[in-house]
Amino acid sequence: MNNLNSNALALATEKSRIFKHWGKFGARKRANVAQQTLIYRHAKKTQNPKDLATALKAAGSLYFCNRRVIVEKQGNDYTQAGAWYCGKKYCSFCSNRKRRKLLTRFTDFFTSKEGAATLELYDLALFTVTLQHSKTGQRAEPYYKELSTHWRNGLKYGAFKTYIKGGFYNTEHTYSNKNGHHIHRHALILVPRIFDVTKNFKKIETELRDQWKSRTGGSFQIDLRPLGYSELHETAPPRRELIKNINLHLLEVTKYITKRDDLGTIKYEIIKAVEENSRSKFYGRFGI
Repeated sequence: MNNLNSNALALATEKSRIFKHWGKFGARKRANVAQQTLIYRHAKKTQNPKDLATALKAAGSLYFCNRRVIVEKQGNDYTQAGAWYCGKKYCSFCSNRKRRKLLTRFTDFFTSKEGAATLELYDLALFTVTLQHSKTGQRAEPYYKELSTHWRNGLKYGAFKTYIKGGFYNTEHTYSNKNGHHIHRHALILVPRIFDVTKNFKKIETELRDQWKSRTGGSFQIDLRPLGYSELHETAPPRRELIKNINLHLLEVTKYITKRDDLGTIKYEIIKAVEENSRSKFYGRFGI
């Protein structure tokens, strides 16, 4: 009887896993179809040949990625040879794949001996910078390059150099009809433990903001929080608890990979900007 119960439980668990997996797969596929439809609508309306080519290229990438399976013909039979990924930031499949890959890398590192040794010397914090934006001002167009230049040069001097010793950054892009393009850089940073970022993050944030404002000619949008910080309770978890549950807290870093609206789609203005600035670096490591 116990064996029967165990088998039934195992079967039910496996069914639950399969339904959950394919349920998520279906949701991502539907998101890509909705995104593809939105892009095709724009392509039909545009009168600009360059814009039309960009839209059709983006929609085509999503179309093929939704089918994903690569087959080979052997005689009269077709067999699966692999899966095709478009690698686009706005693709539901590929953005999720990238997120899982990053989360695995971070978790594996910080739970390794090397990662443990790193956490003996540094605290982890989430850091965000952006630039002032105005639809009719000097930053009406996507400013990936300008943001990257300020970021790269800022890390070499002053408070940035003192407090930020290394980390990983990712780019988030939003768009509104009122303000136009708005681009953020989110980073998981290493702060020397001597500065005790959990207690002193407000002071550190102020110094970083002053430097960023001076460098960018007026932008003061800076946000620094210890990893795991709760806005509701205005507290960060104890260091031991943070390290013990590092994989849960690292979700905060990887969630910025793709920003979607309630329908699961990304505005075409963002897709166009990403396509036209494909050589820009959207994410990467820096420092130690």
